[in-house]
Amino acid sequence: MKNRKPSFRYSIVRIRRPRKSALIRNIMVSSIAVLILIMSVAIAYWMDKPKSIAVQSSQSTRHFTTAATYLTEEETTVTQAPTENSTTALTEIATVAVGDEYFADACFIGDSRTQGLMMYSAPESATFLALKGMTVESFFKNKAFEKKTKTAEQMLKKHKFGKIYIMLGLNELGWSYSNLFIKRYGELIDSIKESQPKAKIFVQSILPVSADKSSSHKSFNNPRIMEYNRMVFNMCVEKQVIYLNVRESVEDKKGNLPKEATTDGIHMNKAYCDKWMQYLRTHTDASVAQKQEVASTSTDTTNAASTAPTVATDSTEKTK
Repeated sequence: MKNRKPSFRYSIVRIRRPRKSALIRNIMVSSIAVLILIMSVAIAYWMDKPKSIAVQSSQSTRHFTTAATYLTEEETTVTQAPTENSTTALTEIATVAVGDEYFADACFIGDSRTQGLMMYSAPESATFLALKGMTVESFFKNKAFEKKTKTAEQMLKKHKFGKIYIMLGLNELGWSYSNLFIKRYGELIDSIKESQPKAKIFVQSILPVSADKSSSHKSFNNPRIMEYNRMVFNMCVEKQVIYLNVRESVEDKKGNLPKEATTDGIHMNKAYCDKWMQYLRTHTDASVAQKQEVASTSTDTTNAASTAPTVATDSTEKTK
């Protein structure tokens, strides 16, 4: 019996130790679980707050980029628009991003870049009258719709829309006489106004090309695009329609399309089409283009038209 007591006590000690250890372990696990829960709630709250702030911030800042300068304007202030001899201005009003339902009665007119927007980023409810190589001239003449029986102009006479988004001009960069382009663009706007008297017309700026494409091509270059955008803006002032400077949604600080945005220097991938579409979603309340004289400075470099190269007709390149 004397020999069995120590053995019995030793066995009790061995039984109690794991129970105590398990209890401590359970307490620690429970504490860690509670701590993780508290941290998760705090992180979720923290992440939600900056997101709303970021949206407000993106709506209060405007960027306008020329071929050589990068200008920033604050909320609802005038943003400088591209001009040649006199400087005009454009007031843009940012809004909260609209949903897909807003574009149910919208029609997009454009070339292969607009086709890219349709394929990657646009709401399925929107209508597209977009063609590869489309120009202001083919809007009137190219029977490419309804089994190749109707032009874009005829389609607009047949169907009614609440909003019309237009981006043309890329394929006209090679035209020898840019005044013919802008004259025809104005006639296009007149035709749309006649067939769509209740529609809100948005004319989008021509998007830039990459730096490599700009430096290597006689027509598809950013100085030439800036020249055309100035003409498009002034045409919008004359016709009293909205000018959307969508190029600012995709360009870098030097006014070029970033390398990561494109594989050919012209057409954009999904990520940048998404940026373009997001810009349209947040600029639904933009005002019609307004001309406003502002003081010019010695550092003004917006007069890219004076240095734009004279190019020969390049209408054979119908790849856009």
